[in-house]
Amino acid sequence: MIRDTTDPDSAHVSLLVNSKHGVTMYWRNAAGQSTNSKNMGVWHEDVLLRLIKTGNNVEASYKHQAATDWFVLGTAPFTPTSETFYVGKVTSSGQKYYISEMTTTGEFTVTAA
Repeated sequence: MIRDTTDPDSAHVSLLVNSKHGVTMYWRNAAGQSTNSKNMGVWHEDVLLRLIKTGNNVEASYKHQAATDWFVLGTAPFTPTSETFYVGKVTSSGQKYYISEMTTTGEFTVTAA
């Protein structure tokens, strides 16, 4: 997950795996807008997920651990409103929640919520 702010309606790009839809990319272009999604019906325990921010875009891709190549699920616009934005990993069960603060220079700190 990469977010502009910690507000619930923040611009974001997320890449998740769930048993219903498989690998799913979610994104919101700007605060308060609707969330978009795109999924690939692939689900295995050995799936690796990757988000790459280049300029004002975030590319979402995945691969199986044994595979060499990454499959690009999609690219979404992401333009932070300040020099600081947030990256992290989340479990949807509500048991754990980790988020990191990251600046455009690539520096980040990990915090537990």
